[in-house]
Amino acid sequence: MTPAPAAVILAAGDGRRMGMPKIRLEIAGRPFLARIAATLAAAGIGDTICVVRPADEAFAGGLGLALRITVNGRPEAGMLSSLRRGLALAPPGSPVLVWPVDHPLVQPQTIAALAAAARRWPAAVIKPRFAGAGGHPLIIPWSLAERTMAAGDEARLDELIRAGGEMQQAVDVADEGVVRNINRRIEFEGMSAPGLT
Repeated sequence: MTPAPAAVILAAGDGRRMGMPKIRLEIAGRPFLARIAATLAAAGIGDTICVVRPADEAFAGGLGLALRITVNGRPEAGMLSSLRRGLALAPPGSPVLVWPVDHPLVQPQTIAALAAAARRWPAAVIKPRFAGAGGHPLIIPWSLAERTMAAGDEARLDELIRAGGEMQQAVDVADEGVVRNINRRIEFEGMSAPGLT
């Protein structure tokens, strides 16, 4: 039986285009990180690891969330350096849900659907798809997690997926949050999340 996914939240960026770290941005008074953690909990994902830069360790820890925090001392090395840091703490053999912090609007039912797909296709990369467009978060099998940990920081996850030949399974969802990447101030200003409290 395929174990339940662990989750790695990638939150070590400095938010240069946003003007501040995205981990500190809020929707309806809740930081992006707190919203993602609550969504994971509502979807039944228990083991959650958050990768932050050193300057945000105290902020993340001060939120009192049910997750493990680890620090990427060299976040400038790129996203894969943060992912490798998080994967090193994930339970060996489990699939891993990889969630960039700049996608805070994904709904719990989407995470549950991705986890169900990972149980059905345990060797596949599971990706959400909304209106024909791929999005985040995704679930990677442990075989890919191992190759990612062995790769250099200059590698890219999409290149590792292609090189490894894992099947890629899209899961169609009615959740625009999977394609709402909050990268710039203009994308953040005026955004809303229906049903958030």
